[in-house]
Amino acid sequence: MTLEELIPSYGQNNTELNSYKKICADENAKIKELMKEAKLEEKTVDGWVASVRVKRTESFNEAKLLDIAKNLGLTDMIKTKEYVDTDVMEEMIYNGTITEDMLLEISKAQEVKETPTLYIKREKKKKGDDE
Repeated sequence: MTLEELIPSYGQNNTELNSYKKICADENAKIKELMKEAKLEEKTVDGWVASVRVKRTESFNEAKLLDIAKNLGLTDMIKTKEYVDTDVMEEMIYNGTITEDMLLEISKAQEVKETPTLYIKREKKKKGDDE
């Protein structure tokens, strides 16, 4: 397939895919809502089985956990995480505290990530085009 054939084909297929994703998301939400109302965990219709399971994940509220650990005297499990305050760094650069030589050294830590991204949209019709 040539680029001239592939771009419009992809644009059309991607438009349809996005339309179906929205339809599926809406239907998914509605099925879960109706099954919850009917107090059903599973329902079979015309060879299709729908089941709703509650997935439970646990995590800690870190701020709350830190307060509790401090109040209980469990400070051995509390660690300090070092980080660079970029606001302070910018101020130091602005004020001249960080020299150009220092800035060159600091720039070695900078990472740049380039990701090719494809954008395709339908061409806007010009006024007077009757296609």
